[in-house]
Parts: sequence; structure tokens; C-alpha cells
Amino acid sequence: MVQLLLDKGSDINAKDNDNSGSTALYWAADKGHEAVVRLLLEKGANVDTKTKYGWRPLYMGADRGHEAVMQMLLEKGADVNAKDDSGLAALYRAADNGHEAVVHLLLEKGADVDEKTKYGSTWLHWAADKGHEAVVQLLLKKGVDIDAKDDSGLTALDRAASKGHEAVVRLLTSLTPNS
Repeated sequence: MVQLLLDKGSDINAKDNDNSGSTALYWAADKGHEAVVRLLLEKGANVDTKTKYGWRPLYMGADRGHEAVMQMLLEKGADVNAKDDSGLAALYRAADNGHEAVVHLLLEKGADVDEKTKYGSTWLHWAADKGHEAVVQLLLKKGVDIDAKDDSGLTALDRAASKGHEAVVRLLTSLTPNS
């Protein structure tokens, strides 16, 4: 159906009218429709198109954990460190949601491991806060600053402890000399 619409002259980068400004590629990435993402990219869809919130196809693929979609977008030149209007990148969404394979892929492609949100939180803060031990390990292997503090003065260890994530607390305390 998508091929037919494109053959009939549909604008591949048209934005929807629901006030968000999403494109077909955005929706296909969001839903994990690999074949549709591949087709749209082959036909020249803008890989870094943004909604009015600054959300991009890569951001949504990371949010949902669609590793194959992420790989295609990155191969077509998606900006691995692009941020939305809130200052959040795809690595934030993947780390926050515990998508280990996507975090690994983003790190391999050069995602900034020590990037901070507008509140000073690193992606490690978010992964620790949610108890995503495997993601915390990946970030640590990439050399994330384990002692980084957010604007409230909290470390990733503080965030994990406050939520009762024992495995993450054990991991972080095994690597923190002053704990």
C-alpha cells in the first residue's frame, strides 16, 4: 500500500495535521514496521525529520526498542546525538526504557555517554533510576562518569537507592571507592 501511494505521487515527507507534524517515517519507526521504514528510506524520506516537539524517527525507535529500525536509520545518517525540544536524545529513551540492545547500538554509533539533560541528569541516572542493570553496565563499560551529580546533587547511586533497585546499587557500590 505504501509503495502504491508513493507511486501515485504522495509526498514522502508530508507532515500530519494533528498538530504534531509527524511523517510516515516517524510513524513507521514508532511502530517498528521494518519493511515500511526500509521502503521510505530507499525512496528518500528525510531520516532526521522532526515533529513540533523535536521528536525524530530515531528517538521513537529508541523509545520502543526497535533495534532493526534503529540500525536502518543510523545507516542512512540519522544524527545519533540529536536532541528533542526538551534536550533529550535517543540514548535517553533507550536507557530510560531498558532497551539494552538499542543502547548498545547507539553507543557503538557514537552516542554521547556523558550528555546531560537540562536538569543535569546523565543517561546513567535514568537507567539507575529505573533499575535497568544491564543498561547501567553498558554505560559503565563506555566510561560514563559514575559520580556525576544532577542539579539536585544526586548521583546514579542515589537514584537507584531511592527506588530500591538493589542489583544496581550493588553494581554501583562495587565500583565507587567512597561508598
